[in-house]
Amino acid sequence: MLQKHSGQNVAVFCHGGVIRMILSILLDIPLPRMAGFEIDYASVTNIAVLPQKTEVQFLNFTPWDEAGL
Repeated sequence: MLQKHSGQNVAVFCHGGVIRMILSILLDIPLPRMAGFEIDYASVTNIAVLPQKTEVQFLNFTPWDEAGL
């Protein structure tokens, strides 16, 4: 996906476990350590994959969840 859509914005809709796995791969963090990342239902995570670095711009963003405010 990164090679085919280089320089483009891509949306991926998936379960929290898949988000943790993608974060693990992109950030080079061992998958077992990703259990500490909370991923709520219908949350938004934005990752920028840049030539020199990969940056998490926001993680588990849920502005519509009043309980999370």
